Amino acid sequence: MIRQPINEVTATMFIQPSQKKMPLPDSGVVDIWFISLQSNIDELAASQLILSSDEWGRAMRFVDARDRERFAKARWSLRNILARYLTISPENIVFSYGTHGKPSLKNSAVQFNLSHAGDYGLLAIARDAVGVDIEIVRTNRDFLALAERFFAPQEYAALLALPAKKRMSAFYRCWTRKEAFIKATGDGLSLSLAKFEVIIDDVNGTDSVLKNSYHELNQSVDWTICVVPDLPAGITGAVALQRKIQKMHLWRAE
Repeated sequence: MIRQPINEVTATMFIQPSQKKMPLPDSGVVDIWFISLQSNIDELAASQLILSSDEWGRAMRFVDARDRERFAKARWSLRNILARYLTISPENIVFSYGTHGKPSLKNSAVQFNLSHAGDYGLLAIARDAVGVDIEIVRTNRDFLALAERFFAPQEYAALLALPAKKRMSAFYRCWTRKEAFIKATGDGLSLSLAKFEVIIDDVNGTDSVLKNSYHELNQSVDWTICVVPDLPAGITGAVALQRKIQKMHLWRAE
């Protein structure tokens, strides 16, 4: 399990890359893409041309029109960004799905994970198993009740031990870290958030550690779980990598 301050992990600000073709990051390096899910008519029309029938069917199952548009934009962005690493047309990308629904690419070294909340998304691209989560901070949320229900007992106790004004931000950092980890493993909700523990601290940007879970989860290598820096106010994100994170490239999707 790895703990290191995020200021020791080299990270760049979110910028649009100048190159069209993107190189696959080295092991221990993660490309993080920040995506706006607000779409225009042209993008929605384009998404119908490149999304698979299964993806489009999933989009149409959303009752709310904004949710349909956000899902379609997220998958449109996923395909277009992956195409820059794979050097193929976005519509030709074929996804495989794990037991718990995590998408992957057959016969490819590219590992990826997508998360979206409201009008924003995060996409992580890596050479190692990776997971990412993004959450919008909701100030009217009973986060202590959620923590008591879903966090490990030690995490809940650590959260309560913090000064009251620091608990909400600590809750979201813990929540996104845990979600990023279960997404990286591919276990999804089949792995209870209470079954493993990450360190809760009140320092924004500090890497977290899996505690008392190494043998239980049968993981053979160390994981790094850390917050994603430089996100807009009111948004928290985290990334988990099955390797020591040495560098993060922060990209903004067009």
